[in-house]
Amino acid sequence: AAAVSRGDYDAGERLLLAAAVVVSRARRAVTDELGFTCSGGVAPNKQLAKLGCGLHKPNQQTVVFPRHVAGLLRDLPLDRLAGLGGDLGRRLKDELGVNTAGELAAVPLHRLAPHCADEAHARTVLAMATGQHADPVKDQAASAP
Repeated sequence: AAAVSRGDYDAGERLLLAAAVVVSRARRAVTDELGFTCSGGVAPNKQLAKLGCGLHKPNQQTVVFPRHVAGLLRDLPLDRLAGLGGDLGRRLKDELGVNTAGELAAVPLHRLAPHCADEAHARTVLAMATGQHADPVKDQAASAP
């Protein structure tokens, strides 16, 4: 295997690598303290982290670098994007002829908007298809009743 040097990663990627160390330690703590395994995803945003987490299961983790996002999404089935596994995803497939996130990303906003609730929703759908969706991570424990 070729040696990897610090120069192979930009500052943002080095932050993701640091986050990967934290996630790895958290996964180990879960195993040690609770006795079960879990997978992890580290990426520039929640959507990509969740996709990355699902790539290598069980008990593994994936780091998604920005330079790999287009390749990850290119052939990703449309229904793997949040909110596109049901009626909207089926409508987009049928009416626009798109089957993958990559194909959806190539659809101009003016062509997509009539198939969504409004233009803002169409922008969100395009952001998901390109890996730019910045949906915040929410503390589920804090929002539980």
